[in-house]
Formats: sequence, structure tokens, C-alpha cells
Amino acid sequence: MLYLEPEEAVLVTKTICCTENKRRPYGELGSVDKLTSFGCCSYFMYAENMVTPACCCAGDLVEEIVTELKARMKARGDTGQITRAEQMMSEIQILKAATQTLDEKLNIIIKHMGLRMPASVAATAGPEATK
Repeated sequence: MLYLEPEEAVLVTKTICCTENKRRPYGELGSVDKLTSFGCCSYFMYAENMVTPACCCAGDLVEEIVTELKARMKARGDTGQITRAEQMMSEIQILKAATQTLDEKLNIIIKHMGLRMPASVAATAGPEATK
């Protein structure tokens, strides 16, 4: 039985002797492809295990599982991490621009009120703040 959890896939194999659970994060699954034997038996590889859901002739089901695994691998694996990192960088740039705008406004207010900045703040604020 294959369970697709939010961050990993779990393959549960039951035999007469034992039950084995194999957990793999989607980013570590490697290649997941539909394979066919004898012209009609469809299966896919999960780590080193050959998985044949239902019966060997369930080609459509195998294709559906492989498609879903690939989508999850892309979203949560390396590609997904890169995409999330790019989104975070974009958000950081927006916050940086907003902070600069606030700094400029504060400098204008301080200048208008005729206040002097403490030396420690003026040194980090740059030449614009001391005018």
C-alpha cells in the first residue's frame, strides 16, 4: 500500500512474517516512471521496490500514481525548494524597499523638527541623515 503524505511517500509492505514501512521524502525518490512488462503488466519503481497496484493490468492507475508522485516531487523536492527560496528573496526585496522609504520619511521629519540624530545612529544612517 502506498500512502502519499504531505511531505513524504510511505510504502507499506505486508507479508506473512512482517510489515515494513519505507518513508521517503519526495525530493529523495529519484526517478519515478511507468514501466511495462510482457506488453501489459504495468508497474513503477519506488526506491528499489517494484510496485504493482491492484493487478498487473492497471496501467491507467499506475499512470495516475506516477503523475501524482512527479507533481509532488516537483512541488516539494529540489525544484520546490528553489521556488520557495526565490519567493522569499522577492519578499525580502519588498521589505527592504519599504524600510528604505520609512528611513527617508523619518529623516525628513527629523530634519523638519530641527532634531539632531545621536552619533551612533547618524553613523549607520549615512550622509543623508546628518544634513
